[in-house]
Amino acid sequence: MKKKLKYNPKIIGRIVLVVILLGLVALLVNGIVKSYASGRITSSSKQLAEEIPDGSYQDYLKIQAGVNENRLDEFELKDYWKYLNFPDPSTPIYVDILNGEASADSVDFNKNYQYSGKTGYYTSSEGTVTWEVNVAEAGMYCLYVDYYMPKGGGSNAERQIAINGEVPFDDFSTLTFYRLWHDKEEVKQDINGNDLKPAQVEIFKERETYLQDSTGYNSNPYLIYFHEGVNTISFTSLRENLVIFSIELKTIKETPSYEDYTKSYSSAKKVQDFSQKIEAQDSIERSSPTLYPVADRTSAINTPADPVKTKYNTIGGTRWSTVGDWITWEMDVPEDGLYQISFRAKQNLSRGLFTGRKVLINGEVPFKEANNARFYYSSKYQVVTIGSEEGEYYYFYLHEGKNTVSLQATIGDYGELISDVQTVVDDLNTLYLKIIARTTANPDQYQEYNLYGDNPSIANDEKGRNMVKVFSDSANTLNNVSKR
Repeated sequence: MKKKLKYNPKIIGRIVLVVILLGLVALLVNGIVKSYASGRITSSSKQLAEEIPDGSYQDYLKIQAGVNENRLDEFELKDYWKYLNFPDPSTPIYVDILNGEASADSVDFNKNYQYSGKTGYYTSSEGTVTWEVNVAEAGMYCLYVDYYMPKGGGSNAERQIAINGEVPFDDFSTLTFYRLWHDKEEVKQDINGNDLKPAQVEIFKERETYLQDSTGYNSNPYLIYFHEGVNTISFTSLRENLVIFSIELKTIKETPSYEDYTKSYSSAKKVQDFSQKIEAQDSIERSSPTLYPVADRTSAINTPADPVKTKYNTIGGTRWSTVGDWITWEMDVPEDGLYQISFRAKQNLSRGLFTGRKVLINGEVPFKEANNARFYYSSKYQVVTIGSEEGEYYYFYLHEGKNTVSLQATIGDYGELISDVQTVVDDLNTLYLKIIARTTANPDQYQEYNLYGDNPSIANDEKGRNMVKVFSDSANTLNNVSKR
């Protein structure tokens, strides 16, 4: 006799619910895996098309290389680079900081400022301090500054720098020394479980840096000519207080290409069996108090996440658009070796364009391509691994223990385009001044001015171009810029 089976509706319902839940979990896991796989791209990093674009700094280097200052536009810097002298001093050249002379209009300058057992020269927001330095061999040097920013108004410090009484080029009219910021404490929640924005507080600590262009327009530290014998270096305060502990004259700091960089670490191990995830909002240092953690609900795999409550799980966005601003994270690796570095990021602000970031490892750019990491427009998050346009992932050497990785906002390859457009603006401005000098600002419609054609009344420019040629070249330059 057959036994009759009994169906329990509650058990059947539970089984169906479990099957549905397992299906949903499988779909979610599959979606996450696919989002990482399909979204992993390289940063298309490459060497900047022009490391020293046209401008005042390039003109300065041409003059130091022997080019006539009236014929600067006729020659390329690369053809005269070999005529620049780069000494290699056997001993470091340090400026005697404590013997600086303050100007008569200086306010509250102090040559014996004490901080953490060190003595520095304190400069307020008004006045000038001048130091003497004895140079054994004339040539091009980089300036390496050890500084500290005491409590002040909260802004970055700005200084105008003169060498032997003159500002050598436009960029030295205003150089920025950054303050450091971080979260005052860990993120806390309100009574409803929403994250509360952490207060930003300043980090007071000593920093060392080359004098260089923070915008990325020029990728390497500035080169300054010092003649043999006694030279002077002057810092004129433009904003905020600043303590200088040391200034060192160093030889040119040559950043290698990625190819040369990998050759120098050819014996280092490529670490393959290690992975570490660092939450972007957990950065240790930032250059601005506006770079605080923010909440983003556009992706379900942002962490931490909640469908209703506010959770701070990203950093940057619209607040990270100022050129020169940077964010630093800390990582801890188990051994010396070569590691790949990826960022899960979204650049949805500049449609059809990319934003540029400089990658620094322990405060330095490891190779030229790291000056120019690109983050292209996307409405979704992507895993961007620092690598080449051809899809090769770059390896970075990290020592055992704690290391820092920084991203700094730069203009990258846009620097060359900006330089081209600026050249057009300068040419047209010069031509405009020539025209109104002939016609006045209110030309007579019945007067023939002969601005072009045979025997024009306007002389050719320094490149030998007449007015029509200037317009033609300007149009062609702008057309080429629009296509790049």
